[in-house]
Amino acid sequence: MSKKFAIIFLALLILSVVPMVNAQDDSNYTIAFVPGVNPDPFYITMASGVNQAASDLGVTIIQQDPERFDVTVSAPIIEALIARGDIDALVTAPNDRAQSIPVLQEAYDAGIPVITVDTFIGDGNYADGEVTFPLSYIGSDNTQGGYIACAALADALGEGAKIYIQNVRPGISTTDQREDGCEAAAADRGLEVVRIDYNDNSADTAQQQTSAVLQANPDITGIFATNTFGALGAGSAIENAGSGGRGASRAVRCLGREHRLPA
Repeated sequence: MSKKFAIIFLALLILSVVPMVNAQDDSNYTIAFVPGVNPDPFYITMASGVNQAASDLGVTIIQQDPERFDVTVSAPIIEALIARGDIDALVTAPNDRAQSIPVLQEAYDAGIPVITVDTFIGDGNYADGEVTFPLSYIGSDNTQGGYIACAALADALGEGAKIYIQNVRPGISTTDQREDGCEAAAADRGLEVVRIDYNDNSADTAQQQTSAVLQANPDITGIFATNTFGALGAGSAIENAGSGGRGASRAVRCLGREHRLPA
């Protein structure tokens, strides 16, 4: 599912929630929206969709943005929203498929319908899977997305090329699946995954890790980053490596952009 379609679907799903929340004398329902992290271009776009839908439907949105993509940051925000006593539904991007369950269960037990967006908890099968209390999950096929990205690297680099994966940390549904999809494409298309690193959603950490890996493995010609911060850090590392060299003699491709490195 494309991001644009996911945002449209989110608006429709908010509309479906309105009749399901507790009956009130007026129709101005209050829906809490807790994205994964801010700032992040994807969640900024998602917030635009949420707020546009709220405006169209006459729904009040209370948006609380975690400063880090971390359960220890998002859970207290959600707990505070639950404690308000006036939240009719919760739309959120869980930070961890396991560690986010308790606070979302708390919201559900308080009578607040839960919708997860972009990321999911458990195995994401809310009908009969590991966790069934959320109302719905809206997101992309991230395994397929990772496969497509690394298949594109294979097309650009050829069989036998060595690639590096920059990921966030284990336990996040989207980036776990993107890593899995990339590894599957690498196996199918003859790429060698030299290493996988986890940057904990820090572009600075991703830059440091990528710089070290490129120095230790000069034959890497492709990098797949599973999210924005990894891509920014990896791209900076590649450009820094090429900025003071003796002329470009090889290229590293990161998310479709070619970066030149010194010989």
